[in-house]
Amino acid sequence: MSSLEHKYKCSSRAATPTTLMLKRNISMNIYLYKKTHRKTRLQYLGITTRSDPHVYSGSGVYWTRHLKEHGYDFDTEILLETSSKEELKEVGLYYSNLWNIVESDSWANLMPEAGEVYMNPITAAKISKTKKGRPAHNKGMKQLHKPRAKETKPRKQYTTRAGVPRPSPLKGTTRPRQDCPHCSKNIDNVNYKRYHGDNCKQR
Repeated sequence: MSSLEHKYKCSSRAATPTTLMLKRNISMNIYLYKKTHRKTRLQYLGITTRSDPHVYSGSGVYWTRHLKEHGYDFDTEILLETSSKEELKEVGLYYSNLWNIVESDSWANLMPEAGEVYMNPITAAKISKTKKGRPAHNKGMKQLHKPRAKETKPRKQYTTRAGVPRPSPLKGTTRPRQDCPHCSKNIDNVNYKRYHGDNCKQR
């Protein structure tokens, strides 16, 4: 057993909690965990800042879809508790490579767990190759929201007291207009008082 492997195995057995002071003086720990489904034995490697990582079910796309299908019945093992992003990245990549979580069918991870989204080209190619044999995470799911039909508001119909339809009183009429002396635009009287004349920006 290498010294690095021994170091991380020891840290997984007895993690020493450390604190990280963030903005507004909020202290927070980061957990690296491994979850194993009790029925299917599928495993998932993830991170969280939740206060109780044993209750937290995880957020992986393939993993969450697996839980919905087979039930939220899993065991949780804490591999690391830290406040250092550098240590989290180092340990996360160590276990990701040790267990080959991307290519192995025993794991639900689609990318190495290092606390960041960035992937090198080699890892991206492996993920692309792995996802080809897996169905889309939303395949077979019902559409939650139906597209709304375009609503057309009927025009107001003017009628006489006897109920006889009559044309709109404004139909065929035009609003009085005048030229602004500052910007030379021909504006109707309503907008002229608000945006032109003494209130014109080019005055």
